[in-house]
Amino acid sequence: RQGRSDNASDSMQVEVKLDKADLELLTAISPSVTAASGATRGGLVISGTLADPRVDGRIYVEDGSLTLATMHTAAEHIRMDLNFAGKTADWKLRSDIGGGVLTSEGDMYWDQAMPYRLQGTLRADRINPKSDYYNGTLNADLALGMEGGLPSIAGTVDTDHTKIDIPFTFSDSGEMMPIALDVAVRLGEGTRLYNSYLYDLDIDGEVHARGTTAAPDMSGRVNVRKGHLKYLNNKFRVAEGYADFNSGSGFLPNLYV
Repeated sequence: RQGRSDNASDSMQVEVKLDKADLELLTAISPSVTAASGATRGGLVISGTLADPRVDGRIYVEDGSLTLATMHTAAEHIRMDLNFAGKTADWKLRSDIGGGVLTSEGDMYWDQAMPYRLQGTLRADRINPKSDYYNGTLNADLALGMEGGLPSIAGTVDTDHTKIDIPFTFSDSGEMMPIALDVAVRLGEGTRLYNSYLYDLDIDGEVHARGTTAAPDMSGRVNVRKGHLKYLNNKFRVAEGYADFNSGSGFLPNLYV
């Protein structure tokens, strides 16, 4: 490292070598990562200024694994390749998750330390990201981009033969940048909404998420085909019903049973 200053306009030249690095470092950086392994190779040269940095080099992983705190299934056989050239970067990623495959690739450009262009894809082919709240097959075909100055995700997510529970609370995203949404979620055959204390419902339908992760705008309808609800040790059979998401009403639907 040459030169040290807290002034964002001062120039810098920092070289980072990763010849002896390992993905296990992620467990120390993020509490959401409970386990990780895999040799990480490559190196970076960071230059320019803090306000307008340049990055050159490459980071790659040939066979890694990673487990998140919310997941019971590890991402295995991770192959990742990140290439940096000044103010641009491109990536390729492949991983096995729960019997299926997750892939992503794309590139981005930044200026003045802010993302300016982002374009890429994220695809899931019959993965099972098993967790306390989800267990079953998931397919996704998503486009990554920029919209209104925000990173964006658009496309479709499909489930079938899946058991889903809805958490009572959602983790706070803190100061993370909101993500613009345009995602259709299709609940296919054999989708079951299950909580041993509250409900056991066979459902299908489609919900469309727009807006942002900070302020989602939901539309669509989820149908209840059969099942039951529990309340104060009483069980109520549901012959039919539906949840109606009206655009503009936020995240919560109107329920009819």
